[in-house]
Amino acid sequence: MSPAIQNRLFRNKNINAVYIPIQTDNLSDAVAFVRSTQNFMGANITIPYKKSVISFLDAVSEEAELCGAVNTIYKKNGSLCGANSDIAGFSDALKYDLKFDAKDADVALLGSGGAARAVVAAIGNLANSITIVARNRNKIEALIEQFSGKLKARFYIKNWGEQFAADLIINATPIGLNGELLPIDFGKSAFFDLVYSKDDTPSVKLCKKQGNRAIDGKYMLKRQAEISFKIWMQEY
Repeated sequence: MSPAIQNRLFRNKNINAVYIPIQTDNLSDAVAFVRSTQNFMGANITIPYKKSVISFLDAVSEEAELCGAVNTIYKKNGSLCGANSDIAGFSDALKYDLKFDAKDADVALLGSGGAARAVVAAIGNLANSITIVARNRNKIEALIEQFSGKLKARFYIKNWGEQFAADLIINATPIGLNGELLPIDFGKSAFFDLVYSKDDTPSVKLCKKQGNRAIDGKYMLKRQAEISFKIWMQEY
């Protein structure tokens, strides 16, 4: 979806540019190519390089530093800089698409990887509590340690399969990419699935059928892509 979104934005702005996917097994060489090629305005970085790319950059934004991940590279005054549009993209989709106010909410976050970190950075000073549900306790504890003392929300830990209660459930795991249904009880919670599909993911369809508010990750993808575009244009 990203190439379609970005190339549409270029066309709408009458900018002679193209957005293309590039695969690499050598992050250092790829970043060096972006740095040295004059016509490269920037790039998006996806898993598994969102964290490791930071060491190749000259500067990163406060948001990217907070969550320890960069998904947008841009050039400024001869420097190669990093930002994280996932944070604002998630926040905007949560507010305007799901129409959910995270202030003082109790949130259940499924997963403890890079996507989960962007979510915590986005809502950590709004939510009352964030319960992290994941299989790898070491990764959960590392995530909590990363944000320790920096955010308002209280953190709790639940093992996968344990019961929890929440105003909002966020899926930051890959479950759903292959059409799987999340094995949880959604109750009456609002649901934000970071996994996306052409229509809705199975979990989003189930939540809507139960009368819950729910969206999938294409809303976040669209909004973070537009923010990345503004960063490259020096408009953000």
